[in-house]
Amino acid sequence: MDNDEPQLYNSIVISTCVKLIRRRYAHINLADILEYADMELYQVDDEGHWFTQTQVDRFMERVTKLTGNNHFAKEAGRFTASPEAIGTIAKYVMGFIRPAKVFELVEKIAGGYTRSSKYSSKLLGKNEIELKVEFNPGVHEKPYQCENRIGYFEAILRLFNYRLPRIEHPECIFEGGSCCRYVISWQESPAILWRMIRNTSFIVSVLIVIGSWLLLPANYTAIITPSVLGILIFVIMKSEKLVQHELFSSIENLRSSSDKLLENVSAGYNHALMINEIGQTISRHIQIDSILAGVGEVLRKRLDYDRGLRLLTSRDKTRLEFRTGFGYIG
Repeated sequence: MDNDEPQLYNSIVISTCVKLIRRRYAHINLADILEYADMELYQVDDEGHWFTQTQVDRFMERVTKLTGNNHFAKEAGRFTASPEAIGTIAKYVMGFIRPAKVFELVEKIAGGYTRSSKYSSKLLGKNEIELKVEFNPGVHEKPYQCENRIGYFEAILRLFNYRLPRIEHPECIFEGGSCCRYVISWQESPAILWRMIRNTSFIVSVLIVIGSWLLLPANYTAIITPSVLGILIFVIMKSEKLVQHELFSSIENLRSSSDKLLENVSAGYNHALMINEIGQTISRHIQIDSILAGVGEVLRKRLDYDRGLRLLTSRDKTRLEFRTGFGYIG
């Protein structure tokens, strides 16, 4: 691989693909795919790692060949909305009440996934938005990445329990366009629809009850009034239940996202302390065994492992020799 090639795609993109492979294509040799793409599993799991265009291309090339699915990239984009794949960014996305707000902030959100292109959005209506994707200079994406974007756009609506949106793609850079342009429209969520039904039902119910009292005999009014009120109460309860469900989901997702971010901060702080303590240990000792013992104690205390060992090469550099360790008996 070219070490000078820019790193454009966050590991989250590949991590989602890996989770999809484990979920639906378990028969595929994942290690073979990663080796072909010059990737390591620890790099995929590290949300701070970025991959090059060549690495991502080779990964998708191998996956497409082994799965026989030419639309794997789009499927991976959609898979972002699944419980197995939802990560910090997705939970952050779900914290917004309306999907339109997410699409409006797509430029900032996309920055957590890719450095290859610039996103811009224009609101066309209450439930319709236009997104434009323009590549940065020197970037040469592939058509499968256009499909992957469409899958991500569909996943955003699925995160809010909306139906699949209507996505039009009137301009594509891979078909001679100057950019990739998408027009996305969607239907309102059930909670919003029931809220509209509730408001309309209230007005209609008031008119029916008043009309029955003014125009109909008392025996008819005695039947109509409780019936109308019963229907109105049902509509109100149904509407409030759906609204509360969406609000609780948003609050829960925000809480989960906050917990995950706090865990990341804690892990970063712990790693910083580990590096500092290792530096202090090295500066205090001059004997190799003392340094290794001190470093081993720091690793045991700061890392989430129950055993570990340090090996050094022999003088003739033909084998590894055990020097220090923890968690092993004998």
